[in-house]
Amino acid sequence: NVYFCISSYNCSMEEELNMTYLILDGNVELQKYRYLYFTIVFVVYILILCSNSTIVYLIWKQQDLHEPMYIFIAALLLNSVLLSTNIYPKLLIDFLSEKQIISFSACLFQFVTLYALICSEFLLLAAMAYDRYVAICKPLQYPTMMTRRTVCIFLTLAWLLPACQFVGLASIRANQKLCSFTLTVIFCNNSIYKLFCVTSPAVSFYGVFILLNVVACPVLFILFTYTRILIICYHSAGEVRKKAAQTCLPHLLELNETYLTLDGHLEVHKYRYLYFVIVFIVYILIICSNSTIVYLIWKQHDLHEPMYIFIAALLMNSVLLSTNIYPKLLIDFLSEKQIITKSACLFQFVALYTLVDSEFLLLSAMAYDRYVAICKPLKHPTIMKRKIVIIFLTLAWLLPASQFAGLAAMRVNQKLCSFTLKVIFCNNSIYNLFCVTSRATSLYGVFVLINLSVFPVIFIVFTYIRILIICYHSSGEVRKKAAQTCLPHLIVLMNYFFLITYDVIVVRLETDVPKTARLMLTLQFAVYNPLFNPFIYGLKMKEISKHLKKLLFRCNNADI
Repeated sequence: NVYFCISSYNCSMEEELNMTYLILDGNVELQKYRYLYFTIVFVVYILILCSNSTIVYLIWKQQDLHEPMYIFIAALLLNSVLLSTNIYPKLLIDFLSEKQIISFSACLFQFVTLYALICSEFLLLAAMAYDRYVAICKPLQYPTMMTRRTVCIFLTLAWLLPACQFVGLASIRANQKLCSFTLTVIFCNNSIYKLFCVTSPAVSFYGVFILLNVVACPVLFILFTYTRILIICYHSAGEVRKKAAQTCLPHLLELNETYLTLDGHLEVHKYRYLYFVIVFIVYILIICSNSTIVYLIWKQHDLHEPMYIFIAALLMNSVLLSTNIYPKLLIDFLSEKQIITKSACLFQFVALYTLVDSEFLLLSAMAYDRYVAICKPLKHPTIMKRKIVIIFLTLAWLLPASQFAGLAAMRVNQKLCSFTLKVIFCNNSIYNLFCVTSRATSLYGVFVLINLSVFPVIFIVFTYIRILIICYHSSGEVRKKAAQTCLPHLIVLMNYFFLITYDVIVVRLETDVPKTARLMLTLQFAVYNPLFNPFIYGLKMKEISKHLKKLLFRCNNADI
């Protein structure tokens, strides 16, 4: 048993918990290849999230895809996202940790979630098989049999049945004695059974019952259903067989999409490999530099303070912003045509400005934290509690996401009169493509701009003016502390405010800007802040700089 203490920011109360920890001993030469493993798994996880989320978004957005078959496909992809999220984040943490351990309760939770989602996949495939059987073999009865209510029941059962049954299995196991504390795997799977001293017949029978109920029966049902479809199709016309192939084989599924041309590149056919290498190096630098500072803040307990948590959130925001732009940009450099679907462009637009405005809100939260820390130091522990920090972080990402999703929803079905964007990724210039811009959309856009950009900037400026006034009447030590902690925030703010101003002037007023200048200013969104934020905060913030030097010194000693 390992005793550990959970504490909140400057909290006076400490609580001891008695926890049993398990060792995950399935990694191969982790000490040697930890950063390689981390990079590969991180990239795979991002690809899984982006690819699955894109298809789910398409199905949700397009009205003609609101049919049972596509809804089940969306549920299947969402299930894949949940399954990955159950495994990958813990795996990434383990790659960067000295010891790969997990609490027994967390291991049981991961085990339950893993197999509940796997079995949900079988049940969703069974529901899809039944849907295809009705659509192909009983087409006239399809609208009455596959109603919205039926689909909701199938989805509910697909997730609820496995969850209830595996929770029951976990509750039986939760209080049983362990005779081993080492798992020869990298995450908690069925091998957890080997840890228990005794396995009762009741537990074994219950496990077999679950296996038959949510795995074997759905598989048999799927095989039986598709056999019935094949038999009926064999005796039917060629058109029926064609329909069966198109709907039963997912890889033949085709989506009709509107494509847009990205015409902001300069001589891409001539310098494609040079562009690719430069952008790839910049992207890797952004990922590595931001992740290093985030890792430092996560690892060092003396950096678990509101200011550093906001910095970590800001750097994580930069990573997400870069990942929204760079992968597509790299693909375009190596492609003959630089095109993007309308729905993917809208998604990139929403993600881009959500993350840009999240940066303003995070900087506002940081300004407020600095104001309290410098001007009301005695009240800082009670005002900037853990709960307040979590609320600020949630609002910083949730408010822009919901407002820009609403803006995209207003635009998604509007007619396009142009299909060419004079940029290298989808930004505010997407407005120039639409035939008509309604008054409601314009007013909503102005509301979003004022709400998420102007107000935060005014608040930040007002807050720093208050800090400067108080510091002017204080000692030299206070002024030095204010300069060290506030200067990096002001540098980032000024750059971002300049970029937003440019974006509004060029796009909204349709100002004619030379292609080279437009390209350079557009790239500022994706290069300047994501690349230089780690250096601004890593070098200017004294505590982070100290730990960064220790980390680099330790790495140099290890190499020697």
